[in-house]
Amino acid sequence: MSTDNNNNNHSSFAQKRLPESYGSGRSKKRFRLFGNLEDLDIETVKTMQSTQAILNYKDRNSLSNLIKIYDQYFKCDQHSTESRITCVKFFVQYHTAYKFAHYFDVKGYAKFIAEVFFEQTTEVFKEIVNLVPVTRTSVIKDIYQRVVNDIRLNVWFRKWNESDVSGLKERIANFSYCLEYDRFEPIGIFTYDYLYDIIYNGNVLAKQMLIVEKRSYRGEDNDDDDDEISIQKEDVEESLTNNIKLSELLLEKIISFSLLYDKNRDFHNKRRRFRFYRNHFPYFVDKDQIITVAKVSKQFFKIISKMIVNKHFNWRGDLELNNNNNYRYNLVRSPPLYFDYESIKYIPYDKGIEYANHMMSRVEVFTIESDESDHSALDSTSRSLQDFRYEDYEEEELDRAYRKAIIRNGYLVYPPAMPNLKDIIVFRYFGYEDCYSRLLSHIIMSTPNGDGHGIERLAIDIVKDVEGTLSANIEFLRPLLMIHSKTLKSIKLSYRDDFQREEYDQLEWTSYILTLFVQSIHCLFDQRKKTIRKGSYEAGFDVTFVGKPIVSLFIQQQNEILKSVHNISKPSGYKLRKAASYSIDDEDDEKRVCTFGMGSVLFGCFDSYANHNVSR
Repeated sequence: MSTDNNNNNHSSFAQKRLPESYGSGRSKKRFRLFGNLEDLDIETVKTMQSTQAILNYKDRNSLSNLIKIYDQYFKCDQHSTESRITCVKFFVQYHTAYKFAHYFDVKGYAKFIAEVFFEQTTEVFKEIVNLVPVTRTSVIKDIYQRVVNDIRLNVWFRKWNESDVSGLKERIANFSYCLEYDRFEPIGIFTYDYLYDIIYNGNVLAKQMLIVEKRSYRGEDNDDDDDEISIQKEDVEESLTNNIKLSELLLEKIISFSLLYDKNRDFHNKRRRFRFYRNHFPYFVDKDQIITVAKVSKQFFKIISKMIVNKHFNWRGDLELNNNNNYRYNLVRSPPLYFDYESIKYIPYDKGIEYANHMMSRVEVFTIESDESDHSALDSTSRSLQDFRYEDYEEEELDRAYRKAIIRNGYLVYPPAMPNLKDIIVFRYFGYEDCYSRLLSHIIMSTPNGDGHGIERLAIDIVKDVEGTLSANIEFLRPLLMIHSKTLKSIKLSYRDDFQREEYDQLEWTSYILTLFVQSIHCLFDQRKKTIRKGSYEAGFDVTFVGKPIVSLFIQQQNEILKSVHNISKPSGYKLRKAASYSIDDEDDEKRVCTFGMGSVLFGCFDSYANHNVSR
């Protein structure tokens, strides 16, 4: 179906249920057309005069920016119609067809939409009906439930019903139609008659129709790795209590051994991912073991809570860092040291930017597994895009929209700055387009590089697509080398399995990385040493500042003889050669590790000489 016909069909269908003022302005839906996001720009405006902060209403990737504008909306006076319109419009444009619920806070999302339902003016309310809704029944029901349980509903509904019943019916119909647009069948609960029955007849049973299953609310995949690291009060109260009390020091020693990650416990895909993570950062502890041991007794809970302050663990779940009322029941009481990208949906919209920054303030290790394999996969995708056990949306169309979104700017959410970030580890990176490269560049550029701050290590697992095409965009290495040269110690690029001999021989990556490196520090280099030794194949270079060693480039070939020494594509005036060889990872026969260039480039003296000025 052509785009024009598609839009015409949609408009004619919308007019059956929506007045012209709403239907004509409705945005193109996820299953219909992605559209041109550049057409959605709003001018940058000032926030409330009390802060005089400048918000960027064109940035639809930054979570920090969204949180600030979200907070601005709730602080706006009801009579500040223009400001409220701008905030709602941005919220709608931020949650475009490219955004999916697995990467944003669905609770904060539901709270905002429910709040807009009560808007006094139609001008503000009608902006929300342009929203591309989430494809999760649980989230939609939560929005309805928030409206029904709001203490304002009784007075609000009666006032509208007595003064403008047709306008009230229209608003309710538009609201539910917007949220249920792409469903096979409408939920059919949130109607004028339904709310009338609750308000005027006191029908308590009607409210129970919106109860959401706790399991499906987050829309998690059926994956053990997604268990939330949160323990409720009743879990602690009902924990076993031992009569024999051991000293805390002894228990800490015992418990510390039980928290080690068991690589044999996980499924194959998780074992591969965490093996890669642990090869580059061996200090991860087992999240599931943390929860299991913490629930043994109150004493164990207290000890675990104290121990994990300085541990790196995957905290996928809601954190209550400032909840003083239930502090004794909070397992995680300090900002985490480790942040996996899947946890970005647990950074709340509604607690303000200071809380979001506080959550990220201690992060030292950032990991991410790319979704790009789903973009080119021939079979089903790896994610559940609607609620567990629900089939309320066309699965093929939803998968198709998701595959397209993965490589589009707007799909990924950029996290708040991580000022103490040291390690970045990327798994299954294809590098289609520049979507993930932009995300990594944002993280790199938002990390400070002075006074003890700065990124030290990057490890990335590079994979071909199903057609055997190498597409990896590694432009993010440029800001990494430019900004974090003083602290950077190593970069390792690992190639996954089926790379051919001629692709290795080309050494495009080494050429590109070293060229960037030379360009970034603007200093003369001098080739000092070249060695080719016996056995498998071994080549090494000492690349130096004039008279000062700065980089030791050393690469080994263990199981194959791939002798490759080529001239590097280099700026005029530089004399530099490269050498590389490759090895097969003994722990994983499916992966070849190319430890070349920055893969084994050790910045031993980089800290001292990065700013050393040398005249040509």
